[in-house]
Amino acid sequence: MKSTFNLLILSLLICFNSTVFSQDFNGGDGYKSSVGLITGTDFGLTYKHFLSDKMAVEGILSTGLFYNSNKVTGLIEFHKQFDDVKGLNWLYGGGMHFGSHKYSYYGYYPYNYPNGTYKNTYYSIGIDFILGAEYDLANYPFTLQFQIKPFLDFVNRGSNFFDTSISIRYIIN
Repeated sequence: MKSTFNLLILSLLICFNSTVFSQDFNGGDGYKSSVGLITGTDFGLTYKHFLSDKMAVEGILSTGLFYNSNKVTGLIEFHKQFDDVKGLNWLYGGGMHFGSHKYSYYGYYPYNYPNGTYKNTYYSIGIDFILGAEYDLANYPFTLQFQIKPFLDFVNRGSNFFDTSISIRYIIN
């Protein structure tokens, strides 16, 4: 478990450290970095940085709205522009996540748990896939993104295997 956690940390450091050495250009539809909120199945913070005009890394720090979970996700995304709509891109990619999930049982088996509550925390590691669309608001420094993100846990299955979300990000530069 410890070696898997170290591998995850190393992978995230490599992905996010590479943004420091990236070329000077504008990705997507003219922006390089953005930060914002993500909501849907999970709620949290998101940061996206373009490594080239078609490839970006995204980091998500989220907590489950319907499940008692917290997750850190790192993604590599590839962007392709829709031909007919300026500012609208579709995206696909993949990455990894590390999460913690708390399970509680209230009122079940009170003879085993004197206070009537049993709580346990599990840690999960897995891979993620992403498919979505992003719209760069032309006259405002914001982007909107809708994404579908199926994932597969390799260590301690989490609460579900499918996230959908909408994010709004402020364009930093």
